[in-house]
Amino acid sequence: MAIFCFGNPAVWYVGLAGLAFTLCQWALGHRYSLAGRDWPLHLRRRDWDVSAAFVLLGLLAQFLPWMLVPRGTYIYHYFASVPFLILGTVLLLDWAGRRWPKAGKWALIIYLVVCLAFFIAWYPYASGTATPYAWLDFLKPFLKVYYAP
Repeated sequence: MAIFCFGNPAVWYVGLAGLAFTLCQWALGHRYSLAGRDWPLHLRRRDWDVSAAFVLLGLLAQFLPWMLVPRGTYIYHYFASVPFLILGTVLLLDWAGRRWPKAGKWALIIYLVVCLAFFIAWYPYASGTATPYAWLDFLKPFLKVYYAP
């Protein structure tokens, strides 16, 4: 029997892309324009959306304390950051859905199917459920990313 403590690759990798997108959206959302003809000039934002700031601050609040730990950190230390990875993915998929409605909808459906497929495929490893060795041997090459014996 083997039990591995790792996350869903679809959530982690797409979540990292979602966080990069969220960081870019936050940075682009903080472009200000000068408004007013009198002194002093006022800075005016285009919109007022705090969703990207919420995701980034939440992630940093969960992630930064582990950077100060002098001993080794393991995957379970990062599990508290997963909700913010998911929220970054949600912001990315929401933006894609607003920009390209049809393609964004299909991207969401495909993403959810891939997440479900990874969950089903690796559930025996994560839970320790009795599974035929053939299935576990089939998945071993995919685990090389997470586990190096």
